[in-house]
Amino acid sequence: MAKRKLISHDYKDELASIVEEKGFGHEAENLILNMFYKIEESYPNYKTVKRVAPDLEDIEYQIVETTLNGLDNIKVATPRNQLQKYLTTNKLNLYSEDDKINNKTLLTAPNSKSLIYNISKVAVKPAKKRCGEAAVALYTAINIGKCTAISEIIRDFTGWAWASDEKELESIECNIIFTYLLFLIGPSLFENVDLNAIKTSVTPEFFNELKNACIQFYTSNYLNRNEEIFNRIYEDKIDLAKMKKRAPLIAKQIEDRKKVADEIGKYKKILNSAASLKKNFVLYNQKASANKKIFSVSDYAEQLENQKAKLEKRLSQIDKNGNPNNYFKDLEKLEYEIKFYESKTAIPKLTKEFLKSFELKVRKAKSKKDILDLLYQVRYLSNLPKWIIKLDDIKEILIPKAIKAEVIQPISNNDLLDYRILKGLFNSQVVLLEKLTIKLTSSDNKIHVEIYDGDMIDQKYDVPVPEGSDVEIRTTRKIKIFE
Repeated sequence: MAKRKLISHDYKDELASIVEEKGFGHEAENLILNMFYKIEESYPNYKTVKRVAPDLEDIEYQIVETTLNGLDNIKVATPRNQLQKYLTTNKLNLYSEDDKINNKTLLTAPNSKSLIYNISKVAVKPAKKRCGEAAVALYTAINIGKCTAISEIIRDFTGWAWASDEKELESIECNIIFTYLLFLIGPSLFENVDLNAIKTSVTPEFFNELKNACIQFYTSNYLNRNEEIFNRIYEDKIDLAKMKKRAPLIAKQIEDRKKVADEIGKYKKILNSAASLKKNFVLYNQKASANKKIFSVSDYAEQLENQKAKLEKRLSQIDKNGNPNNYFKDLEKLEYEIKFYESKTAIPKLTKEFLKSFELKVRKAKSKKDILDLLYQVRYLSNLPKWIIKLDDIKEILIPKAIKAEVIQPISNNDLLDYRILKGLFNSQVVLLEKLTIKLTSSDNKIHVEIYDGDMIDQKYDVPVPEGSDVEIRTTRKIKIFE
């Protein structure tokens, strides 16, 4: 079929006309139109949360143009059949030039998210092998990330909510790569993956690590193993964060255990020496009041045994609650395991270079719009599926900057305290951050923070007050966070 041009900007009607003309079948027709409806419904929330996104009209145009000129048929795979197995196996392969010339049949699972992802792959121009393996690897990994980002509109968003569905990610690795690039370069990345433009838009160090990460992805024969590595790192980091929250409690346990063990040792030393027992018996009676004097060494020894037994019981309880001496061994083991698995992927080094560039972007931001966008982007990075990034330094820069620019309201006279009080913003998964309000109360030199989405508590945590800070605590009402 010769290519024809789109005849209308009413893309929904145009798409309906095309699928009917091509005779895709009732199931495929319903699926593609339902996908189009979900995109229109979810796009506003996707744009609000991610900030850096293609225009809705561009997405719709690309779907209609691809359906018109890139497809002759759509096959819907049913669960557990051979087509489904093929689809799963080839989810990270871009269509080759031969696929596009000889076979314009699109295979998709029976859901809108799978369909938009696969249509996005068809729309990608084939990589030219003569450009060299590094260029093909970069092109492939970035474009898989782009297709994953487009399918996110349906995967993670509805008309009213945002929730990352980690299980449905096509590639954790490519999603990270594309997100980093997108937040450094901007929405032009959705239009065309131009490797020369990318190279001139980022630092040489970032581009080198980007190339390493893409080559590692492209040359791996164990793509499922790659995903297992990312899952392991992610789960270990969550466990590590939980353990570190216990650190003050463990330190107290260790201190208590040492004191109790030392006391038990003193009792044992006295009880194991007849001379020491007799000497301490005399000293005890010299100091004791008349009604507390003990009249025999054996009675004194029995009293010491009882006191020692109580301490041993207390020591046993401390160990039962979790032997604090094993805590730091377990912590060290977990940190070693994270480093071991991180050494098997190039993404940690890419993350390090990304954070350098992104921090510079935060420091340079001046306009209210740019600073507000960065608040959303940092929040997005804090919730990046299956990957944990250390963003504390950037958040500590951004919160005071947002207050100075009158994007959010000041809480105290202390930048660090403002960051600690407002850090819950970055953990929230509400679509519109500007809706959030905050309520503060205090006790025991702590500020109790409650962040609300309407009448519902979205985040709740305590913040210690640094010396010399002056913060007004309002207990009667919630206040807006954003100006």
